[in-house]
Amino acid sequence: MASKIEKDDPQYWTSVVAKALAYLCLHQADMRKQSIASQAKFLIGLGLSNADAADILGTTSETVRVGVSVLDKKGRGKRAKAKKR
Repeated sequence: MASKIEKDDPQYWTSVVAKALAYLCLHQADMRKQSIASQAKFLIGLGLSNADAADILGTTSETVRVGVSVLDKKGRGKRAKAKKR
């Protein structure tokens, strides 16, 4: 079982700052109007976990996991069809 990080621990505040910067990057990239899956993939690309991305987007980590998976499958399908031609 993972130990709980206390609020006076520097690791806690590093995590808070990282999440805040990730949100600002998302906003600056003008992605707030895109789908949750696209936003989640962007945040995960910045190094956040599914759970952290879900917290920022106001959804569950399961929604993030499934949404990113669907986006990845769409990309694979297009490449596979192009190779057959």
